[in-house]
Amino acid sequence: MKYFIVENNQPAGPFEIEELVRKGIKADDLVWCEGMEQWTSASNISEIMAALNRCPGIPPVMPLNMNQPPVYKTEQEPAAPEQVVSTMPAMPNTWLVASIIVTLFCCAPFGIAAIVYAARVETLWQTGRYEDAEKTSGKAKKWTLIAFLSGFAFYALYLISMFTVFSNLKF
Repeated sequence: MKYFIVENNQPAGPFEIEELVRKGIKADDLVWCEGMEQWTSASNISEIMAALNRCPGIPPVMPLNMNQPPVYKTEQEPAAPEQVVSTMPAMPNTWLVASIIVTLFCCAPFGIAAIVYAARVETLWQTGRYEDAEKTSGKAKKWTLIAFLSGFAFYALYLISMFTVFSNLKF
């Protein structure tokens, strides 16, 4: 197939692909051939790009799908990163936010124990100690619930006692 190119803002050609390569055609140069509706860059024509990227003695990369044109690797293209399949389990819940909240509003002594365990979960998980992270997450959850329930019980008893005291007052 013969292609026309743009030289000095004028169409020139037609040229065979080998002639275009010798003329120093670049991927962003405009080309046209019979049957095309409009001018396009050479990078859109697989035959031209194949000729530009071809190195003597090195065959093109074999396509995975034989219905698609071959892909030609150039030295400028970065290698595709290999996919890494992660076998790390998901990090367990740290309970850190909940433990801080129950420390502030419910029961500080039990809440502090919950914070200590909650702070350890992420470090254990990041160092690959997944079972220890799970166990520590369970302890953080336990102390968070204990702090919440003890705080709830304290406030309930406080309200009951206040209600009792104020109901027995005589004005």
